[in-house]
Amino acid sequence: MTHLVCVPWNEIEAAGWPISYRALHDALNRESLSGSAPVQLTVGDYDHRRLAGQVNGTARTAAALLLTGRHVCVVRGEHLSYEERLDFLDSVAALLPYGLRAELAVSTWTKSSSPHDIRLSFTENGPLAGAFEVQWENDPSQTAESLEGVPSYAREYERELNRFHGSSLGDLIAMLGTQVTPLSFNRPGDCRQALALVKAQSSALSPEPAGSEYEGGSKNEGGRGARRASHTSVWHLLSSSLDSVATLDRWRLKDLNPELRALVQKDIPGEERRFYRKFVRENWRQVEPDVLDWPETRELFSLLVDLLLARPAHAVDIDELAEDFGTESRLTELFHDALVPLIHTNRLSFPAKLLVAYHRDRGQLDSLLGGERIEDLLRAVGEARSRVVLEVVLDELESGSATDVVEALKEHRYLVEVIGIVCGGEDRISCYRRVVRLALGRNPSPAGLKEILGSLDHIPAAFRLAAVAEAPQEGAPVLLEEVVRSDMHALAIGGSLAGEIQENLRWITSYPPMWALPEDFERSDPAGSYVDRHVIAIVVSGVTFVSLVAVAVLLLVLRNPQ
Repeated sequence: MTHLVCVPWNEIEAAGWPISYRALHDALNRESLSGSAPVQLTVGDYDHRRLAGQVNGTARTAAALLLTGRHVCVVRGEHLSYEERLDFLDSVAALLPYGLRAELAVSTWTKSSSPHDIRLSFTENGPLAGAFEVQWENDPSQTAESLEGVPSYAREYERELNRFHGSSLGDLIAMLGTQVTPLSFNRPGDCRQALALVKAQSSALSPEPAGSEYEGGSKNEGGRGARRASHTSVWHLLSSSLDSVATLDRWRLKDLNPELRALVQKDIPGEERRFYRKFVRENWRQVEPDVLDWPETRELFSLLVDLLLARPAHAVDIDELAEDFGTESRLTELFHDALVPLIHTNRLSFPAKLLVAYHRDRGQLDSLLGGERIEDLLRAVGEARSRVVLEVVLDELESGSATDVVEALKEHRYLVEVIGIVCGGEDRISCYRRVVRLALGRNPSPAGLKEILGSLDHIPAAFRLAAVAEAPQEGAPVLLEEVVRSDMHALAIGGSLAGEIQENLRWITSYPPMWALPEDFERSDPAGSYVDRHVIAIVVSGVTFVSLVAVAVLLLVLRNPQ
């Protein structure tokens, strides 16, 4: 009886680790598959060593040809058993990023006379039109390089695959198995991404001679049964180290750390570091609290920081890497503890040092701030684009220890852009208020406010509201001028109309009201309450008006005595 079994791809992707066709087949064979209810499968591990041992020249060529988007048919394999053909399909798929399996339909047998959408299959006769034919245990001359219509990235993919043998091939398969993000054979960009992954791996290794094998072994250290293997790449060591943490294998981790340190100290290109970060992010699992107290775990964090951070690392790199490890407080502490020693090196940019010191060493933070000029602090805010760095620098400026703040803020456009990026809502207005307050200085004046607003070609609404909240008492005309200027710019008003608006704006903002009083015309009543100068002005204006009316009436009477 034939059964159709569906395994949702999203469940495989969510699990975070790969499964092979053979392991899935064996797991299904253990089930009765009676009825329509879902079946819970227990699938064997993804054995990259076994897969590496199954790879032959045909598999390398087939994997490269699949990147063309065309079907690949394997001929002259009729003598192979069902299991051998299934193992071959597994080995071809293992030479590609796991995410391509979302589109990879395979079959142990197809009829070329029947139309189908199987990308990789065994068949008896020649291929369908437009498909590639490869022979089982093919002639060395039959390669992707020798075929017509094969794009350059597919040819180069085969050349790169040929550099891997033995344990280095196993490491490559282990790495490709972690790339579970869905990709498409029909998008050349995705295929080039697959090539970049393989090239990054090959540049980090000196491929071993064909036929070399993993050197396995074990030792019994005080009855603890720790296992040691001969690891040849960062990929394999990372995988083993993370597995040791997840399985609470402390002594295995102790063995692995020195090996990982030896590889981390080598010169690793930045592109490879990005791949390692992706590997750790996709394979980091929930950690038991007790594991975080191990000295070996702390050492691993130090090694991961050294391996994964760019050189030099910027504040955004630290924030992103912290997110990779999760938000659990103990993990965050371990991460920042591993960063603290780097404050005294050139591994961190100045904004990154501020960020690390803020989290774990406030004394060092004061030292960093005290030794920098105001221009350097403001430049750090712009470079970091970090809410924490912004807060640190504003606190320092408000402490009064920095000089020439007003001119420096003007030079850096009052941090309008960076605050607009890292802050939102009312928090953005609050930060703008702090900047306006600093820029107005100790003696706020309408002239100072005009200097701030006039030096910016575009003023966000949040900055304008902050200016209103911090404006000095006589700042209304300045604010009105800014509103008009902004509206005229938004509506692209020019010519004579712009002249009329500006002329009248100058008139209404400079002409004193008839009830205006001298600056010193203020007093308090005996209880100390303030007598509003505007109320007095209105009263005086009313008296003036009555007086003028009386004079007019008197003149009329004199002119007309009757």
